[in-house]
Amino acid sequence: MFELSASSIPSWAAALLLPFIFLLWRTYRPSDSRRAPLVSYWIPWVGSAVDLAKPDAFFKGATEKYGPVFRVKALGRESTYINSPSLINAVYRDNKRFDFQAIRLDMNEYLFSIPTAANRGPHMLGHWFPAQHRLLSPNAVPQILRAYTREAYDALMKAIEIHDGCATPLFPFIIPSAYDSSAKAFFGHTFPTERTFAPFNKFNDSFHLIAAGAPRFLVASSRRAWWNVVDIFTEYLEQLEKLQDEDLAPIVRLAMDIRREGEWDTRTSATALAAILWALEGNAPLAAYWLVALLLQESEGLRPLISEVDEARASWLSAHPQTKLDASTFYDFLADSPLPLLNSTIQETLRVTSSVFSIRRVVAPVEIGGYQFNPGEEIICATRSVHMDEQVHPEPQLLKKERYVGTVHAKKDGQNVPNHSMPFGGGVSMCEGRHFALGELKTFIALLLTYATIERDPSSSSKPDLMWERMGVGIMPPRGDIKVIVGKRKL
Repeated sequence: MFELSASSIPSWAAALLLPFIFLLWRTYRPSDSRRAPLVSYWIPWVGSAVDLAKPDAFFKGATEKYGPVFRVKALGRESTYINSPSLINAVYRDNKRFDFQAIRLDMNEYLFSIPTAANRGPHMLGHWFPAQHRLLSPNAVPQILRAYTREAYDALMKAIEIHDGCATPLFPFIIPSAYDSSAKAFFGHTFPTERTFAPFNKFNDSFHLIAAGAPRFLVASSRRAWWNVVDIFTEYLEQLEKLQDEDLAPIVRLAMDIRREGEWDTRTSATALAAILWALEGNAPLAAYWLVALLLQESEGLRPLISEVDEARASWLSAHPQTKLDASTFYDFLADSPLPLLNSTIQETLRVTSSVFSIRRVVAPVEIGGYQFNPGEEIICATRSVHMDEQVHPEPQLLKKERYVGTVHAKKDGQNVPNHSMPFGGGVSMCEGRHFALGELKTFIALLLTYATIERDPSSSSKPDLMWERMGVGIMPPRGDIKVIVGKRKL
């Protein structure tokens, strides 16, 4: 009698059988109706990773097939996504069963390397987080924006002078000035932004890999760059301590006060400040870049925004005939000028270019979307799916600068969608810096339109695309660039 044994099956035949066996297992395995459905895939471990390279199409297709709650397996990790505006809103509002605080503390450690003792100590939750909230509140932001306006004015004037009459890629014209302005506004005019720029961007280029849990050897150079940034902050704090300067930026004063109380050492304070640097620089400068880059690809270019800013400026100067518009008064001009088209364009740019994954950890049994979740599980609110929903935003792939002029009446399935725009996340994890970020973008673009001319270089057809692998962590950087000709406006 012939006996079938493992040794009697050729290796090539066994290899051919494996996909068939896997298909049978996927087809006939028992399913748990209480769990969110798993998006189907063919290759074990790899899962849906290849399809996620085109996330808008992937999430749209998965939603149509499985509904607004589903699980995704990719590169050995399984994640649960929610992309319905109503369900996302329900998660954001339920702080008792969906926790973010623990996620935030975890991020402090594995992303920014804040020491565990300080991160879990009383000063992080009792002083540092609450103070950030106060410093970035709507009442406190105007003071920072005044400082930002002065810094941005100086930075842009220098950049315009350097590039006047020249053809240049847009990215190196926009990003360094935007970076310099916000860093000095937050940490002080003497903060060495030029020294942090290169190591910060080295770290930031791999931020999505670090956030995804990439092996340390793959991101070792980026980790070293992060410590270079921390070193610079440490030197800066030590220098301020020696000078005993009383005119300190509020966030710097807070970090130094905690150090003086003996709870943190100087390096821990420096690391906490470096984490704020990432929050400042990881998104807003990119949004400023994208606003200009996307509008330059339209036939009207920047002209509608230039006209709005010019009309507002003429009106303001007419009302203040004895006042010269410069670094010291530009903030007052903007505070008095609504600029609805510019504000709408900023909001629309954030909608089109952002991808935010808001993570929540389940702390009590809960049902969401008809599926059961247990303590310890994590869910991801995929806000970009709402931004790209044709019902919520007609022709969502297009940047329509007037989309947010006036009152927006977004609807889905006949129901109002109040959270139709979520570039800053939502709930308790909504970006605390959103008030500053919106003011920062308005200021930077208004300064740019007032003092510079920017036209697309007719000799170049290059244009940037979204860097999709950065999905989930904010504004996606450009892959490629657009070439422009910069000039100095004659006012």
